Amino acid sequence: MSGDTARALTPKLSTVEIELLKYISAGLSNREIARLKGVKVKSCENAISRVAKKLDIRQSPTTNQRVLLVNLFATLNVE
Repeated sequence: MSGDTARALTPKLSTVEIELLKYISAGLSNREIARLKGVKVKSCENAISRVAKKLDIRQSPTTNQRVLLVNLFATLNVE
């Protein structure tokens, strides 16, 4: 993904969604993220799915949605 494409995706994400990507990129599990945010694990899973949908990342038998999200986040250069 080019830098231009990554920058174009950033405005689609809220501050909370970017924070969620940071947690995923740091290797936190859904349970750990939910505990940090004070929400149920299912709420965390739903939020991850919404972010993936916003970024047009789909899970398939040969891909892992979390890995794709981490790879994308690494290209965003978001602090």
